[in-house]
Amino acid sequence: MKRLSVLVLVLSLIINLAAPAGAVFAADEPLAMELDDTAVVEGTEILLVEMPEVESEDTAEITDLVEPLSMPDQEYVEATELKEVVAPVAHGIVITELQTRGGSGASSELVELFNASQSDTDVTGWCVQYASAAGASYANRSCIVPEGSESGLRVVLPAQSHAVFATDEFVAANERFRRDARLSGTMADTGGRVRVVDASGGVVDLLGWGSASESEGSPAPAIPASGVLRSLQRVMTEDGYLDTDNNVADFVLAPVKTSYQSGALYEVVDVCSNVAGLQLDVPDGLWRMKSGVCVDKASINFCENVRMNEVAANVARQYIEITNDGEVATSLTGCRIMTNRSQSTYAVLPDAVLEPGEYLVVYVDETPLKLTKSTNGTVYLMASDGETEAESVYYEDMSAETSWSRFADGWKQTFALTPEVVNVYEQYAPCAEGYARNLTTGRCNKVVEATSLTDCGEGRERNPATGRCRNIPTEKELAPCKEGQYRSEETNRCRSIALAASSLKPCADDQFRNPETNRCKKIASADELADCGEGRERNPATNRCRNVLASTMPTAGFAPEAVAQTASSMLGWWVAGGVSLIAVSYAGWQWRFEIGRLTKRVGGYFTSGSK
Repeated sequence: MKRLSVLVLVLSLIINLAAPAGAVFAADEPLAMELDDTAVVEGTEILLVEMPEVESEDTAEITDLVEPLSMPDQEYVEATELKEVVAPVAHGIVITELQTRGGSGASSELVELFNASQSDTDVTGWCVQYASAAGASYANRSCIVPEGSESGLRVVLPAQSHAVFATDEFVAANERFRRDARLSGTMADTGGRVRVVDASGGVVDLLGWGSASESEGSPAPAIPASGVLRSLQRVMTEDGYLDTDNNVADFVLAPVKTSYQSGALYEVVDVCSNVAGLQLDVPDGLWRMKSGVCVDKASINFCENVRMNEVAANVARQYIEITNDGEVATSLTGCRIMTNRSQSTYAVLPDAVLEPGEYLVVYVDETPLKLTKSTNGTVYLMASDGETEAESVYYEDMSAETSWSRFADGWKQTFALTPEVVNVYEQYAPCAEGYARNLTTGRCNKVVEATSLTDCGEGRERNPATGRCRNIPTEKELAPCKEGQYRSEETNRCRSIALAASSLKPCADDQFRNPETNRCKKIASADELADCGEGRERNPATNRCRNVLASTMPTAGFAPEAVAQTASSMLGWWVAGGVSLIAVSYAGWQWRFEIGRLTKRVGGYFTSGSK
């Protein structure tokens, strides 16, 4: 066996030396190239499979770049005939591997695709199909569909990326493996056909093998059902995957790979399904409909400046009023009103022009619309496309003979129905004839004729709202305070002067206490005070003017006469003395704080003078 291996290696060396310059050879196992383990094409990692090195007569190790799959034991690697290949032609998505069996049996199958183009490709609705070697028809084995339900959702295979389709048996046997899509059914080892078709059914790529009746060029080799597990793998060169449209030249039998680059598929929303190519954003000048179809934006009337102004639902004849609140005339062509978005029931407005400030009233009984009366409802103003909402108005709990109307401060219920005129706010329904509304209670009261009413009398008047007599409100007069009390300006109550004085803080040095109000007042300076006038002087304690006391007795025009001393005259002197004593005591009490401060000052003067 060792001699055979050496012979094979020598023959390979001779063939390589004899080959013309620039020629590339491929065996049923991919050729090892003088590259790193990975090659980068447009930023995408490409898997390069190395030739296995035979370490002994019965073992061979296959290396890979990613996490290995679980593989069965391999006893040998067969040497096969080398075939000359030509330069690759990358023209789109191609099949890069086909596996009809694996370690878990004949149902462990896999199909791998590769986007050889330089742009992401929309593969939504594409399918992998299988037919037997001589079968008359193909059957879908896997189709690419979005997982979500959003309108316009598409599946994209990025440029220079793989997509792997595998059966449940393949996934179960390789728990670390993650597929892009599920593959169903079984494929024959001896021969069959696999093709990729786009959403329209057009064939993107075809692989026939073994005894297949259809293929690109000649069929690729049949896949062995025993021995080393093999798969059909597209030849990879320095320039990428080979694609000559000849299956026998493009594919070789090679040991199944141990890793795959899956997970590249991603979902996007094609916002304009009717526009060629994948549109991630609405192109300028187009408007996207709910269906995903984009139309010319200029063909849609968005009803600009058209506003709903009044909705009268709970009235004898229901109506909806619209107005133009803009500054220019607005066309109503195609604009419509809906009362239920879940149904396609609407009223198309007349093909007319609405001038600024002009009103248009739509009576519901002339349309297929329906308005709920007393519960709640919503009215929609729609653009001409029937989908775009220009405005919506919600109302609820409407009283009879009212409307839901627009005002400067918002929408309100009003009892004033104003079709085709400016809205008027009325909080209450009009009172019946002979009744007037009491603004306090909101009730309607009967109006009483003044001629039939009697006079209410003195101090009373008639209430104009109710017609009843009521007392004329007067300002309450306050009784004067008792002697020794004063009226508080804060509480308007009488307070004891003595009690207030005892609880008051002393006035400042430049202030004195007003005996009437018990408040401290500033002592005005002499230069700020006016002259007291003849016969008057200024009290130094209070700075008030007082009469000047005479220093000499006035002269009488007659000679003094002796007065007899009597008991009654002595009593008068005692009374006068007692009254004077009481007066001095009261003055001392009232001026106790001032006297105290004066005493402190005098004491301080003498104390400072003695030092």
